[in-house]
Amino acid sequence: MNTIELDIADLKRAASFQLHRTALLLVSRLHADTAEDAPSLMRKWLIRRRLRTIIRELLRRRRLDEVMAMARSTAADVLEQSHIADVSQQYLRLIERLGPDQ
Repeated sequence: MNTIELDIADLKRAASFQLHRTALLLVSRLHADTAEDAPSLMRKWLIRRRLRTIIRELLRRRRLDEVMAMARSTAADVLEQSHIADVSQQYLRLIERLGPDQ
């Protein structure tokens, strides 16, 4: 399934862990290591839009500190050891920016 094409109904049915996994995948795609893997400008826009939607859905379900804790634990479970720090920090910054004050 293409993570960019998920709609709101898909997000509402998904478990929080699945949403975190999807968000981490999108963050890692957004910040590709090589130029040839880097997404186009339009693709970056779509990825950021989907990330905002996922994070808002997670924040609708739980408090900010719970979402942040789950994001950290999911990153440790899902990502390769070499990418955990970078991708999870980028993901946590996105969550903080879209927190309940926004």
